[in-house]
Amino acid sequence: MTLDELVDEYRRVGIGPRILGQVREVVRAVARGYDPAIYGGSASWDDGLDDLVQEFGLEVLVGQGQLDYAMLMATDHQHFRRLLARQVRYLLARRRRRTIVDNLIDRAHRMADAPPFRLLGHRSQWCYTLLGKEVTPGRVSEAAARTVAARLAEVPTIRAEPTLRAPAVFSEASLRTILAEVAAAAPCPVAAGDLDRVFSLLLTSWLPSFLKEAEATIASAPAEGLSAEDLAIVEEATVAILSGCPREDQQVLRLKLEGLSDEHIGVRLGLSRPTISKRKRQAMACLEESLAGLRPELRLPVLDQLGARLAALRGGRRDDN
Repeated sequence: MTLDELVDEYRRVGIGPRILGQVREVVRAVARGYDPAIYGGSASWDDGLDDLVQEFGLEVLVGQGQLDYAMLMATDHQHFRRLLARQVRYLLARRRRRTIVDNLIDRAHRMADAPPFRLLGHRSQWCYTLLGKEVTPGRVSEAAARTVAARLAEVPTIRAEPTLRAPAVFSEASLRTILAEVAAAAPCPVAAGDLDRVFSLLLTSWLPSFLKEAEATIASAPAEGLSAEDLAIVEEATVAILSGCPREDQQVLRLKLEGLSDEHIGVRLGLSRPTISKRKRQAMACLEESLAGLRPELRLPVLDQLGARLAALRGGRRDDN
């Protein structure tokens, strides 16, 4: 399959069998990494894949004009598939159903901002540890998560009526005990994703129907005005920009986001105006590719987070003269 063949079909019939086949392959590949109960409302993707493909085709490719954009921007067949995959991830983030574990992680985030804990990071990518504990970078391994979950199996839970939409599961004291045990066992800061695994293991025997079927009452949007789903989309777009933009172009992008002119950037980096102009075009192309598929209200948060990430990266190395 070549991009020329897809473009030819697109010009003749829009979404024909070749494009639909590519869409189905990409949707299946991306969805495989997401829990079907949370992101698809079904027990398995065998049951929910067709609905996801149809929604993606009608609402995203046609309704939002993303097929037009992909055909315009794609440079080859694999680039076309990557553009589709990014939009599938955005759609899945919007589809995400809140679970009991989400509620526990929200409570954990608030609790981790007070002694005996120390909160690290920011709202969209936070982690925590114990006050005074020295940690090293890394993630809690699957084996470590299972070990600490087994040790915490006797932590009491709160009985809840099956009709309750947002059961607490753990008291404040029990939740604090869990957070302390996980942080004490981990050599690294504990991220929200690490807690997700521990809570999921702890709750496998606690009314599983709640985990797969009950939707907690959706809390008010955070102070930034973004929902958890929007924050996930912002994070995805930020990572995509950083991954697709070479280091030398990131230097120029960071300084442009700080408001510097091409002339001042050239002086700061010791480069000629033509070189700065070239790198800026390359960086802006990468930026545009990731921002084009976002809702307008999410683009500024992406730029804010991108600026913060680039500044943090600069702190770990000497980019400027």
